[in-house]
Amino acid sequence: MPYLLELTSISELVYRTLIVNTLIEIVLGESAYPYSSEQAGRSKPDYVAVARAKIVAESDRLIRLLYDKDDSVAAATAQLLAWLPEAAEASVPVLRARVESGAADSNARDTSARDAEAACIIALARLSPDGHRGWFTNMFHQAIHPDVSAAAAVGIALTDWRAEADLPAVRAATDALLDRASAFNRIHWYRYGLNVISTSFQQAERWSRALAREVLSRSGQREDQWGALLAQEAMERWRSAPAELVPLVANKVRTMVIVAPNQEDLDATEQFVEVLGLSGHAVAAHADLLATFLTGDPNYYWPAGTSPAVNALARIGDARCLPWLASAMLEHRGLVGHIDFGHALPGMTAHSDALIPVVETVLRKLDDPGWNPRWDTVRFMQGLCAWKEAAAPLASAVAARMHKHAWLALSVLGAIGPAAMEAEPLVRALLDEDGHDYDEEQELAAWALWRITGEPGRAVEIWTNAIVGDHHATRRIAPLLTQLGPAAASAAPYLRSLLDDIEPDDHRSVGIARTLWAVTGNAAGLIPPLVAAVEKRPLDDEWFGMPPDGLQAIETLGWIGAAAAEAIPALHSIAHGPTRVTAGDVWLDECYQEAARAALSAVQGDKTPKTPYR
Repeated sequence: MPYLLELTSISELVYRTLIVNTLIEIVLGESAYPYSSEQAGRSKPDYVAVARAKIVAESDRLIRLLYDKDDSVAAATAQLLAWLPEAAEASVPVLRARVESGAADSNARDTSARDAEAACIIALARLSPDGHRGWFTNMFHQAIHPDVSAAAAVGIALTDWRAEADLPAVRAATDALLDRASAFNRIHWYRYGLNVISTSFQQAERWSRALAREVLSRSGQREDQWGALLAQEAMERWRSAPAELVPLVANKVRTMVIVAPNQEDLDATEQFVEVLGLSGHAVAAHADLLATFLTGDPNYYWPAGTSPAVNALARIGDARCLPWLASAMLEHRGLVGHIDFGHALPGMTAHSDALIPVVETVLRKLDDPGWNPRWDTVRFMQGLCAWKEAAAPLASAVAARMHKHAWLALSVLGAIGPAAMEAEPLVRALLDEDGHDYDEEQELAAWALWRITGEPGRAVEIWTNAIVGDHHATRRIAPLLTQLGPAAASAAPYLRSLLDDIEPDDHRSVGIARTLWAVTGNAAGLIPPLVAAVEKRPLDDEWFGMPPDGLQAIETLGWIGAAAAEAIPALHSIAHGPTRVTAGDVWLDECYQEAARAALSAVQGDKTPKTPYR
């Protein structure tokens, strides 16, 4: 490390920019030993932290490079300093002075000089946004070169993410974003995603929407690509975005449908329709538009935009997509697009009768060694679970899959419940036989048999033994015990001791707390792990087809009711906060919102709601 730092001060070296970039990579690195050292029973130094400390200690040497005769070195150094808040007290005044000294004549200097000034402004925006709002505004109006103005616009946006967007600043940032020759597209910006402008604006609610709106108002191939991306990013981060941006995206799609498209237009059409499908329930207002893509023979060729249109229509339960869903299941001629049946089938529960004959055919075809569907068999069967008793006509066909996909078949049969009684002998035989390929098969067979017959039988014994043998199995076992309620009381003492031994944020804690409440009705010690699960960000996605821990924690807090009052701030943030609580999944975020509102109503109400399993 001292050697690299020493090299940066040798002006004759032509590769100093690469050396500074290497220092950036080191500063942004992560330790390679977060777990292995602990597991090995010995400690190792955190080499990343050691290297970073040495770089910070030499920050004075780096700060001097901001005035290096090689402007590309200065630009790289500004990026490095942006990631060293420990050195901000010394670096911020010099970064500011560097911009002020060069901005006045930036139009007359070479490209790398403008890069350096833009990089210094971005560094200031990261290190000290609050104290520079007026300075960013003045720089925006005084700057001669567009790149400097755009960088100042980023600074203005980051000073207050709640503020209204400055439209001239948004337009300047848009020009730089779309200009391939701008500093924001020519040089690599570390940790800023596709572009430092778009990534920075995403942090400010109104600026994010304004940038997407401005780009969507422009025409051109590059504008369409960025418009779709920015609209998607804004909707995935800010809950207010769909109301404003979905109609604009829909108008883009209408225009592309009307105008005879070339190949670039076809690609953009597919992208915009996909963005509509990712926007959550706001897409329902544009179902008629999506249905215009469902033309011709669904068993032959799907034009651009058809696949995302089918996915979106299926999620909102629109029957117009039924022929295309059926064709996708059977993969007629192998020409159909990609359908996520794990999301599509649950939305079509109300139309399951129309799809059951096709699903039966698919289940039979899965035994054909010459047929290897491109779609995910696991996701398909998980989607069928959402139909519950509506899938009863499929019970025999699903049971016939147990020789090859036992755990998937058992999941569907258990979801069907008593209406799958015809499969009971097969399930019971599987439960009783020895030598299972996976422990999960016996566990699920016990659950499916209980769901079908209403008799717990050996279920609690099998599940408790599974947890005692491997407490990491708790995550998959706890939801099964929860459904039994008080009938699983014999497992409660072990689960209570296990909960006492693990941290509140352990991945098993939510399932255990949920089970203990369903089984015992005693909330003592259960609230901290449930609150920890709903406070983290982002909240969980589904785990191997199981509901996310976050959703289960929210629901359990609602079951507990008034005794979970300490969870109110966290639930309120999920129910009414401005930002998504998921890692970009709008549909799942809406599920979290709905669950949190229901839980808040229960927790703040006078009556404790009844737990479904008790």
